[in-house]
Amino acid sequence: AIVVLGALGVPLDAYDGYITRVLQHLPGWAGMVHWRETHLEYRPELPPVSLLDFVAIRLLGELSELRRLTRKTWACEPDQMLAHLQTHRDEAALRVALFEGNLHGPVARRARALLLRPHDRRSDGAAALLRAALEDDDDRELARAWQLHRATRALHIGGEELRCTPLPQTTALLAAIDEFGPAIRLPIWQDAYEFHYRDQILEALHDNRAHAVPPPPRPTFQIMTCIDDREEGLRRHLEEADPGCESFGTGGFFGVPIAFRGRDDDGFSALCPLGVTPMHRVLEVPCPDRGARSRRYDVGQRAVRRWRGHWRQILGHGWASLVGAYAAGFFAWFWLIGELVFPRQFERARRPMRRLVMPEHASVLVTDEPDTGGEHTRAGFSLREQVERVRTTLQNIGLLDGFSRLVVVLAHGSHSVNNPHLSAYDCGACGGRHGGPNARLFAQMANAPAVRAGLRTAGIDIPDDTRFLAGEHDTCNEDVTWFEIDALPSTHAADFAAFGRAMDQARHMSAHERCRRFENA
Repeated sequence: AIVVLGALGVPLDAYDGYITRVLQHLPGWAGMVHWRETHLEYRPELPPVSLLDFVAIRLLGELSELRRLTRKTWACEPDQMLAHLQTHRDEAALRVALFEGNLHGPVARRARALLLRPHDRRSDGAAALLRAALEDDDDRELARAWQLHRATRALHIGGEELRCTPLPQTTALLAAIDEFGPAIRLPIWQDAYEFHYRDQILEALHDNRAHAVPPPPRPTFQIMTCIDDREEGLRRHLEEADPGCESFGTGGFFGVPIAFRGRDDDGFSALCPLGVTPMHRVLEVPCPDRGARSRRYDVGQRAVRRWRGHWRQILGHGWASLVGAYAAGFFAWFWLIGELVFPRQFERARRPMRRLVMPEHASVLVTDEPDTGGEHTRAGFSLREQVERVRTTLQNIGLLDGFSRLVVVLAHGSHSVNNPHLSAYDCGACGGRHGGPNARLFAQMANAPAVRAGLRTAGIDIPDDTRFLAGEHDTCNEDVTWFEIDALPSTHAADFAAFGRAMDQARHMSAHERCRRFENA
């Protein structure tokens, strides 16, 4: 890295600032590399990384691009260009002024034309252009006139009135504009923005009072979502679609930090906020009454993993990897084109193939295993821990009484194709992963009769006709996946149907609201 900094021409006293700029140029990557370097216990099978190596690679990339640019544009090496600029400081100052936008009009056009000349014909012209830029009164007078024009328009002073204004008053106005520098102007802009936002909120609340609907004796349904801003919009639209409902926000892991292993997972994933180490293992296992489909699923899953293992072995050998890459490359084109050009049709075609190899089947979460040890301390939660987790979450959101017949625990996640920032679209409270297992586990705990009995001793009496239903909201396409929907009693079919109508309307409105933001994306 030191050698590359020298080749880039960075002075010794500027090393810190230059390296800081390099690390901040790609937001998030330096932090991720640093976290991986300081958390060696995370995925130890992955190759080690270090922040120093990251900086060295970034600097090598900059040096390579600089060499390509100088050779293509000026037919020289970077050190030759640096030496030239050090001996022709007027030209260097002219390039900086042009790059920063400090040259305007004819001076800027002459500067661009000058810099296209051979280097031995630039020196005198660069010095003359710098002097012209300093002595150019036309641009300064035009800028002053523009400032005066904007100020008079803001003060509702017309052109005729301005012409009749005595010169001392006009001069005083220009002096006031000069004194109104960034140190004074920016705080005023900040206050104005905050007042404008506050007035919008208060006016909307005031206008909405006329449409207020008295709440029913018992909410039509209640919903718990993550405090993510995408779920906040869904909550607003739900409350608009059904004024009789109640919505609550909490961390998307719902107070249940777990190490989860799903049916398709090779290992455990921490579904909890960063900095929290989950102490409980939770596994997804097939329902006992779905033996045949689950066995077909296991056979298909083992076949797929075996094929992937053979493919990795092929790619790990010299000539075999070359032949394998060429043999599979032709078919990979169809896969790539399908995912990028026709993603919806490709997914529809791929889904039946996946179901044929690994058929879908009902599953449950195992939470009550009594054994200890392994990667995490305990497998599942004891009854006392389940009562405490549910009680804490309900207390944090203020849901201690007045339960509706249907309480929805809605997690969120997202999906995308070929996106290196995929985890940024998932639930942050679940460590950048989907929060469905957390919602599913919380609902399973809250529906357990033993847990409800423990909650009653803690002062939280959940009625016998209240059912918790878990789901996961896909914030990419507004789809919702429901868990254990077959376990919902038939007596709650009408409640779920009413909730479904409100949810469909809210998802439609949420999609429209988010689409409008693409204009500023």
